[in-house]
Amino acid sequence: MHSLVAFSNMVPRHIIAAVICLGLLLVVRVDAQQSLAPKPTVTAAQRLSLPTAAETELPYNQLPISYSQTTPRDPVSKLQQKLERREVTLEKSGSPGVLMHLLRELRIPVSSQLLVFSKSSAQAKLIKPATPRAIYFNDDVYVGWVPGSSLIEISAADPDLGGTFYSLLQPENGDVQLRRDESCLLCHLTRSTLRVPGHLVRSFTTDSLGQLQTGWSRITHATTYEERWAGWYVTGPAHSLGHLGNAFGDSEKPGRKPPVPTVPFDIAKSCDLTKYLSTESDILPHLVLDHQVHGHNLITRLNYEARLKKPITALEPLVRYLLLLDESPLPAPVVGNADYRQWFEQQGGRDPQGRSLREFDLETRLFKYRLSYLVTSPAFTALPDEPRTAVWRRIKEILMTSKIDSQATVISETEGQAIREIVRATVPALPEGW
Repeated sequence: MHSLVAFSNMVPRHIIAAVICLGLLLVVRVDAQQSLAPKPTVTAAQRLSLPTAAETELPYNQLPISYSQTTPRDPVSKLQQKLERREVTLEKSGSPGVLMHLLRELRIPVSSQLLVFSKSSAQAKLIKPATPRAIYFNDDVYVGWVPGSSLIEISAADPDLGGTFYSLLQPENGDVQLRRDESCLLCHLTRSTLRVPGHLVRSFTTDSLGQLQTGWSRITHATTYEERWAGWYVTGPAHSLGHLGNAFGDSEKPGRKPPVPTVPFDIAKSCDLTKYLSTESDILPHLVLDHQVHGHNLITRLNYEARLKKPITALEPLVRYLLLLDESPLPAPVVGNADYRQWFEQQGGRDPQGRSLREFDLETRLFKYRLSYLVTSPAFTALPDEPRTAVWRRIKEILMTSKIDSQATVISETEGQAIREIVRATVPALPEGW
């Protein structure tokens, strides 16, 4: 720790972050080649949700995208402008510093807290099973914090740019400093993010110190539960899903998967929860995060392809993803944190019958209605008219026929009708014919 501080006094922080991120990226690439873990089975349907777009580079810094030169319009950028005009002050409070005030300003619930102990962040030196990194998020913004750090990592899903990244420094004396930080693109502009600035949910087994061993760099709602959450804590009665959370790999045999938990996990035995805003890393925000991140990346990919006038490869995969056609079914019912469930379901609109795209199922699948709430997100709304209209047209075709590529989908006629009614009541600016 002392050597890191000394090094940081000589080298700019963004360079340190870049070096650490590059090192983590190399670890991921080596593991992908040398992993002894079995590769996940991908069905023909799921291949459609992994577009060839992931192989194609896009000139993200050229017009009309101009990623580095464009001022974002995400909630974090708006907060930055308020801080600069001194319309808002982020006040320190105890060991978390400005964290609680920051979450309030960004409208992020504490109940979204997830704890990750794998060293997969620019703050890898501070992260270990005893002091995991806390993640807090809402529909558009993600905040990462480690106890004892003066740095808070923030990112957002910007409607025009995709993933945007920020560093918040809270010095002992003086005002907090919120700055855009493009060094994060070393890890957040890769094949796993579909070659656009985006976010990642990884599942990597670790040793007892949190060092990465083997796993996957893109977790989505299609990923089987046996491959999810390695390197993460997972609280609540979720052990029946057979996931990889709450366990460490064998340091002598790094390719071996940790044993699947068979009983509920007591997180208090592994880390000091008094340092955190919550005592949970609940199953429900885990499930939402797994769905949300890849969905945003697909939306960004389609946005970039359309605006850069490139071949459109992300439209059909996005349609399938928004309809959750390839979602991995829950092997057993789950019960999520009541506060988080209430917060999530209260967001967004409802139709005259009180139905919403944000209602959970949690018996056999995540949501009650198979159309993602992301269709109401600023990122989806900001899609150019032509691809957005095409997405809505395909969604309606599938809901009306319950078929795709001449094969039956998992959406029944009754559910399809309910989804169309909810959409008409809650989504503005629908194309003609809805």
